[in-house]
Amino acid sequence: MEIRNNSELLEEKWRKKIWIGLGLFIFSFFSVEFLGRYCFGYVPDISNSDFHIWSAQRQRVDEPNSRKKVVLIGASAIVRGFNDEVFKQEFPDYEYIQLGIVGSYPGATLSDILSIQDFNGIIICDINEFLPFWEDGQGDWVNFYHESWNFSEKINWAIRKHFILNFVTFSPVVNPVNQLYEFLRTGQMGLQSFESIKLDRTRLADFRRPALKRLIEPRKRRFMQLAELGKGLTEQLDPLWIENAMHYEKEIEHLQNRGGKFVYLRLPLNHPEGDDASLYRFKKHRWDKFSAMSKATFVHTLEFPELARFKTVDTVHLDISDTPAFTRALLNILRNKNILSDHNA
Repeated sequence: MEIRNNSELLEEKWRKKIWIGLGLFIFSFFSVEFLGRYCFGYVPDISNSDFHIWSAQRQRVDEPNSRKKVVLIGASAIVRGFNDEVFKQEFPDYEYIQLGIVGSYPGATLSDILSIQDFNGIIICDINEFLPFWEDGQGDWVNFYHESWNFSEKINWAIRKHFILNFVTFSPVVNPVNQLYEFLRTGQMGLQSFESIKLDRTRLADFRRPALKRLIEPRKRRFMQLAELGKGLTEQLDPLWIENAMHYEKEIEHLQNRGGKFVYLRLPLNHPEGDDASLYRFKKHRWDKFSAMSKATFVHTLEFPELARFKTVDTVHLDISDTPAFTRALLNILRNKNILSDHNA
């Protein structure tokens, strides 16, 4: 009769626990995956990896390529309002690079791209005359790319990307804590993301989803608060806005001398109370004066009926159903202004 000592028994006991634990983990993982996909309709979500996705796109600006590069810079309006599929269909010979960052000013990214001495592509920069765009709200992304986007980070991202794109379990929306918070707040389970996010960083917001509908009114109130705060300061801030806007003029001229092109773009923005006429005041005293001084190309929504007909849902963002037609109209304007060509070399 074989007699086993205590250490062997203990080892066997722990081995069983490990296998049982591993089995429970695998069962739980695939249970969540199945429920998420087939009961709640979740899809893979990459929204919590933006530093890595942004850096991967930013790296494409530095990489040599025979195709002309079109770099989009700005905040959430250009990320959610510019349809990547339409652009690639209309201009397949260009390389599309989306560097817009939700909720931040584009100053740091603009300075970063303009500082690349051999860049001769096209920059489309989303700004509006209500807010400054020269602050470093995007500095964290730029710093991460230049200081932390190394070989190990790229390997780490390649591995994480595989799991994020193939398993909904890794989505932040599926996180049990987020689900519990949603249940306590609304009494409903099955929290859904209100937008689809692509690897090229395009975000398409579906305002018909309940998760996004709840954001519309707070966003409108915030717009009104900003408008009230700025009413008494507009005359004082107008010269400062123009002065800071002209900060990049020398770099833009250098880009143009290298064969590049630069566009300032003002995407749709609608007054929450329908008083769109009040928007012209800012356009007249800021945008119009700035555009008369700068050598860049300017495209303002209010100057083009084919763009002005599109209405934002929450004052600043287009719905997913409008982005294809809007992007086609915008691209046609850029084509007519000789920014984009159907026969790009």
